[in-house]
Amino acid sequence: MRLVSGKQVTPEVGEDETGNVDYLTPPPVKCHPILGDQLQAFKELCRVIYRKEQGGSVTKTPAELLSDLKKFVSRTDLSPILQLLTAWAIHLVRDGGMVKSRLAPSSVVRYLHWVGRELIIHSPDLMAPETLDADEWQAIYEVCIAKSKSSSGNVTARLAEFHRFLEAHYGVPPVDLGAHGGKRQVDARLLTPREYLRVRQLIRKSGDTVLTDIQELVLILGYRCGLRRGEVWSRLLADFPGLDHPRVQRKELLVRPNKISGIKSWAGTRRLPLSLLLQEDELEVLTAFYRKRKAELVERAGNQALFSVDGLSGLPADQKLVFDTITACLRKVTGDPAFRFHHLRHSFVSLTFLRLMETYPGEHVPQDWRQGRGGAALLPSMQAPLWQSAGLSDTRRSAWLLGQWAGHASPGEAMLSYSHLLDWLTRSYLWRPARGHDLSRSEQCVLLDKSQAAIEQFRYRQGLNDRTISAQQLCDLVVHQWPKTAIKPLPAGRWSEPSVPDPVTVIGYRPERHYRCAYDLAWRALEKVPGFDGNYRPRGVEGAAQMLDVSLNDAQRWHRNAIHLMSMKSTRQTSGFYYDEQGQVIEQRARLSTGAPGVKRSLDEKDFQKGLPELPTFIAPPRGEIGRQSAAKWYEKLLGWHSSAPKEANACMTSVLEHAQRSRARIKTRSVQSHQMFCRLLQRVGLESSIRVRVHLSASTPQHVALKHWAKTLAVREKAITVKVFDDDQRRLGSFGKSHVFVDPPKAFHGKLDRFWSPFRFAVMSALVVTGDLVSAETQKEASVP
Repeated sequence: MRLVSGKQVTPEVGEDETGNVDYLTPPPVKCHPILGDQLQAFKELCRVIYRKEQGGSVTKTPAELLSDLKKFVSRTDLSPILQLLTAWAIHLVRDGGMVKSRLAPSSVVRYLHWVGRELIIHSPDLMAPETLDADEWQAIYEVCIAKSKSSSGNVTARLAEFHRFLEAHYGVPPVDLGAHGGKRQVDARLLTPREYLRVRQLIRKSGDTVLTDIQELVLILGYRCGLRRGEVWSRLLADFPGLDHPRVQRKELLVRPNKISGIKSWAGTRRLPLSLLLQEDELEVLTAFYRKRKAELVERAGNQALFSVDGLSGLPADQKLVFDTITACLRKVTGDPAFRFHHLRHSFVSLTFLRLMETYPGEHVPQDWRQGRGGAALLPSMQAPLWQSAGLSDTRRSAWLLGQWAGHASPGEAMLSYSHLLDWLTRSYLWRPARGHDLSRSEQCVLLDKSQAAIEQFRYRQGLNDRTISAQQLCDLVVHQWPKTAIKPLPAGRWSEPSVPDPVTVIGYRPERHYRCAYDLAWRALEKVPGFDGNYRPRGVEGAAQMLDVSLNDAQRWHRNAIHLMSMKSTRQTSGFYYDEQGQVIEQRARLSTGAPGVKRSLDEKDFQKGLPELPTFIAPPRGEIGRQSAAKWYEKLLGWHSSAPKEANACMTSVLEHAQRSRARIKTRSVQSHQMFCRLLQRVGLESSIRVRVHLSASTPQHVALKHWAKTLAVREKAITVKVFDDDQRRLGSFGKSHVFVDPPKAFHGKLDRFWSPFRFAVMSALVVTGDLVSAETQKEASVP
């Protein structure tokens, strides 16, 4: 109903015969941190259902029994599999089993005993049941059957019944348990392109964080490429070769085992054409995230996880954090409480097969599925038939190609278990205008699965004289013969027309958002590359800008700003005891550059074992993990400050760097105005609690007056100010004393000043280089002086 009408259902909660609404929906599975003895808890579950005492058993009404089971399942010491067994017991008490519509409590306990003990023993493997695929469930069931002391037939039958309950209410994949499992069940849940776009919008509304970006990309790769849950979660940067290279036209994704996770089988190793399977905006989102992640790991990229939240570790984000939100959004959009991430793979195979069998783009896909608001295309590669864009000569190899893209050993698995629109494809072919609607007798035999003789008898009974018959007439004749028992009832609820989704706003890659973008530009500009004559020369600013996708004007401005800051000199002259390599007296020290001989070396002569070094045009980035994280956080806040108050932000950052000294880690401001700017900058980056002010005060000045004065002047708390009294003339210390601003490093730096000031200095310089126009401002300032 949802796929045909495009409407969305809002489930309604009804009541059972006991008048309770809580038992109609199975309880959700929770993962508790502390678990008790699960076998003992299983015995307690059985006693809740049925308990013998002297003189007979304890009799409970169905309402009392359901209430007791509800209390039991709410315990916080139950493993997920025991919670599922309790939910199954509630189902058996309320709805009965496969044979009887009502089961006695003793029968429910007997069912649990047949399967419960072995499943409880395997509870460590079932801590996240929603993540298991069909093969993993199958392996667990086979071990349970082999080790069970009861009859294998009874155990297998009850396991099959238990798993069918999980399929219906928790969306687990179907498994084949032989004759007891019945015919192979196919989980035919699909997501239309319009629904997929609504899910993307719903995920984006949840926030603008790295985790939100990861969830959106995981959804894109699951729906457009048919990746399994573990396959998409464990992708590395090296699995997207040439994704950000402008000359690589055919972007690809390599699905292969790695250090994080394996693959289901050898056939799962495959190469997927992202340029064909993804739309342009989806590819832009993926490329932007890839570039950002790659820039964070420029020293050790490649074998690191793509979907990492912190941007520094090599491990992907927590699966539960990533997939729980996606699953919740899928279920909200579809109205199906059993919809899960694996159904995106079914949707990929079903829709892609329709595309691979088309003679023109979108021939077999309903128009409501392939078009959004204003007729915008919701499917990728709509310029030509998909099989033609994929390089096939005709549609006869489409099934094999689909099997390769899905990671199956043969196309049979894709057709049998994953492609659920073959009947729709048949209808689309029969209704093709160019072909006509009349069916020959041989086609009637195929469609009705009858022999020639049976077709003649059928035609005689129906009074058909013409050799051909239209498809519509044939459907009208046999529609009453369709079995009613196999048709599932529509879910109860309110069916409504969902709004047409708006296109998702794509935020393109912005290199200036990364805290090390200016340093990377300086690095790439100095990096030597072979020229046409075979000699190695620095790449230059223009080449580095093209490589990092930075506009040439911005790159040149960054370069000028960096040179200006690195050439700033101190205002004090040395005593003449400092000499350079030529024996010349150093009259003024550089504020940011160390001026060491190693700084002037070329990149191929530098030592990278301790991290990225200082460059002639940029200071060295922080090396520790805490330092890199802090620098990235402060840099982001400085950019936000600049966007709201550019003049104030640039003035404060410039003032702070003008008071930097390479001979000491601490930045020491001197005047009251520079103190104010320094405190304002610290507050903007979230270090207001780290500000410490020391006031040297004359004995004749009241301390409480000085405290209020400096608290108001520097906009800090009075608790952050300490006073030291001197017996001195007021003309030296002033009316309110002389202030000195210090920074108490955050706890993550363990009180070590050098670890704090290096990332802080780097973040301030990077933000000023990216946002400022220092050389132009300096030139205008000099021109205005008479």
